[in-house]
Amino acid sequence: MLAHGSALLLGLLLIIPNWPAAADNTGRDKKLEIIRTKLHDARRQLDSLLASQADIYEQLDKVEETLELSARLQRRHRRQIRQVSAEIPRIKAELKAAQVNLSLSNQVLNQHLRNFYTQTSKPTAGFAFSQKEALEQSRRQYLLTRLLLYDKTQSTLLDARIKEYKQVLVSLSQRQDQLAALSTVKRREEEEARQAMQQREKLLAAAQHRKRQKKKEIAELQEASGLLGDIIAELEDERDNPVWQKERTLAVKMKGKLHWPVRGRIISRFGTKTDRTGLTSKESGIKIATVAGRKVVAALTGEVVYIGWARGLEKFLIVAHGGSIYCLYGNLADIRISEGDQLIRSEPFAETAGDRLHFEIRDGKVPLDPLKWLK
Repeated sequence: MLAHGSALLLGLLLIIPNWPAAADNTGRDKKLEIIRTKLHDARRQLDSLLASQADIYEQLDKVEETLELSARLQRRHRRQIRQVSAEIPRIKAELKAAQVNLSLSNQVLNQHLRNFYTQTSKPTAGFAFSQKEALEQSRRQYLLTRLLLYDKTQSTLLDARIKEYKQVLVSLSQRQDQLAALSTVKRREEEEARQAMQQREKLLAAAQHRKRQKKKEIAELQEASGLLGDIIAELEDERDNPVWQKERTLAVKMKGKLHWPVRGRIISRFGTKTDRTGLTSKESGIKIATVAGRKVVAALTGEVVYIGWARGLEKFLIVAHGGSIYCLYGNLADIRISEGDQLIRSEPFAETAGDRLHFEIRDGKVPLDPLKWLK
């Protein structure tokens, strides 16, 4: 019976599953932190763009970048939640099985103890037993003692295993707290993503509006360009100047030496171009970013031959520089000169009406690239 009980206890110990080594989460957590850092930087840049009133398409790109990073982050959050949620019930089940095994091993051990004390408490017959019986009794007591020590050792091992499982359960309890915190972060991230999606919808609507405005602006500028060509053609017909070619030659020599009409960043260059929305436009001049009320100066000495207004150009002014070379200034305000007046190079004659100045150079009706003429 004792041998059978010990064998049973040993079998129970052997069937208890070994607790697997804790998974190495270092790599996973590092990737998660990288995504979080990128997302934080992208949102900071987006806030900066929104505050600076940057180009709407640049804002849209940054919003979509934050949405992409947020989706990656949420995907990893969901994966972590699934992994932790699967670990907790499995470990609880293993702990419960270990506790059952411990209870069973304790029952076996108690039975062994009863058997041991039963055997050792039997009265001896004084010196009436034979030597053979004495040896048998001594052998039996020796075996019982060895079995008892073996059972105690196995019980101690099983108890240690239970303690390990309890420690694992404590760590899993901590993991549950982390899981709760992770769920909170996930919900917050989902709300951030929802707000970013709303921002994207607004930007898309604004982009569509901007596209319609751009189409209108392109049409107006094309119409204005044709109007300017007609005006210059009329001026050419009206001019009766025998030294026309000589004056043109002198004007052309100023190529690369013209004074900038206003200081600022070029926001639209000369020539045909296609923007990111697919709209194609043909610029007959350049646009220079500025601020309303900034002084506009003459790029080259010449005669004011026309002052007018047109869609896309607002108030504009044409200056003749000899021959067929003309400069055009658009988006003006507070023009202080009249047709027929002479302008001196670098002399202020008007102010900007808004945040940009339109500037062209023409050889007759043909637009030229102003950047090749400005110094």
